[in-house]
Amino acid sequence: MSSISKNIVVVFMAELIPSILSFVFIIFVSNFTGPEIVGIMGFIITFSALLVNISSIEIHIGMKRHLGKSVSEKNWPDFKQVSSTSFLFTMLTSIVTLIIFLNPFVFNLYSFDIDYVFVGIISLLVIGSNLHRIFIGIFTSALKSSPLLLSSLFSSILRFIPIALFIYLNELNAFNVSWSYSIFYVGIIASLLLFSRDFFKQIKGKSIGNVIFNTKLILKASVPRWISGIVGTLGAKLNLLVIFSIHGASESGLFFIPWSILGVLIMLLSSITQIVHPVFSGIKESEQTILLKRVTKFGYLTTIPITVIVYFYSGTVLTIFSSDFVVANEILSILLISFPLLVLNDIVYYLFYARGKYNYIFYIGIAATIPRVILYYLLVPEFGNIGAAWAFTTGTFIQTAMTLVLIKKSKIKLQYLDYLWLTLIPFVIGFAISQTTLGILGSILIFIFSYVLFLKLKLLSDDDMDVFLQLFSSHEQSLERKKKIVKILKQYKIY
Repeated sequence: MSSISKNIVVVFMAELIPSILSFVFIIFVSNFTGPEIVGIMGFIITFSALLVNISSIEIHIGMKRHLGKSVSEKNWPDFKQVSSTSFLFTMLTSIVTLIIFLNPFVFNLYSFDIDYVFVGIISLLVIGSNLHRIFIGIFTSALKSSPLLLSSLFSSILRFIPIALFIYLNELNAFNVSWSYSIFYVGIIASLLLFSRDFFKQIKGKSIGNVIFNTKLILKASVPRWISGIVGTLGAKLNLLVIFSIHGASESGLFFIPWSILGVLIMLLSSITQIVHPVFSGIKESEQTILLKRVTKFGYLTTIPITVIVYFYSGTVLTIFSSDFVVANEILSILLISFPLLVLNDIVYYLFYARGKYNYIFYIGIAATIPRVILYYLLVPEFGNIGAAWAFTTGTFIQTAMTLVLIKKSKIKLQYLDYLWLTLIPFVIGFAISQTTLGILGSILIFIFSYVLFLKLKLLSDDDMDVFLQLFSSHEQSLERKKKIVKILKQYKIY
């Protein structure tokens, strides 16, 4: 678990740093422009994300199942060939998808008041995002996640060069803003290509080999997930497109900021799932269940206190993006209600995938998408952004109900009461502190008091503490640090 834990924290940081710097980027844009330009940029990003899910055929997920097995069997030549096949096939599907969907007869951007000068940016976002996913799958499966952190840091900083220039020249239009945002993928793909070249040089054998066999192998694992993935994408991505088409760029800009904040929290969670997914595939079912319990609890322990802080200080968070976005406070609060449920849904989803339960994956996806899509078209015309937020959250509740049914059917016993307490305790503390005049200091107290109560109520156990400490040190060092921490906690009667 130590190597897994260390890779989780590296991927966590590789997700966190770009997310924070992306927010800084959006803060720059929102303070120097307004909701309309943010809304157009949001449309480009969301539409591109929809094409990413269509074009990827979930190769980055299907490959992990086989890469995880290759690593567990120490079959590195096979690892190399599966990785190369995945990369080439993803390039092909990305280009074909762009040719089809950017054809005016298939999808007319003009109907959304989007000029075709954005085609190049959309293409860069689609190809770059797909290849980035492939690289994440390669390095996380090999439990060598450091290149992801270094490249993400470099690329996140890179996009500030053009945006600073456009601010200086007073040329912050929608095209220049979107182009500056997309340059992240130029940097990250170039740097990861260099890292992967050095990594694969250490593995003997040809990079290209057994292409047809490997493609069939990957597609067999990818296509079932792809079908359900498209279904899920419609439920998750259609909201902003519907808002844009009905209420225009400014309203969609007001939705895009809260939606992006939720996306950051989901990315923090994905740092865990990206690591455990290939691990799930390489171990027995009994071991999968043990890992599932530990990882799910770990997910709640690490993400819920942060979510609560954002929930109760949503107005302060949105003010950072300029006063124009403070009115989106209620939208953000509604979206965040769904997050504790998303933690359970997401981790269990990857367990079912590792077990080959593709019908379960489809059921989980459809349970969220159908109500979301129906409610988008029913609620958005009348209630706008608030309607879209409630449509998404309602779909998450229904998805959780389906997830619980499938967990029970699989005879998996999880620590539901622990998950409930890990969610309620920070929320109760957050509510109490929000009634005071402590201001931003209250966010720190929410974090501290939450973990104190987790310890007092034994929700944060010895095993959980071991996992936390082994993220940052060796097994021997973590034991020494644990002794010191426990000694201090006992002095204050916390532990």
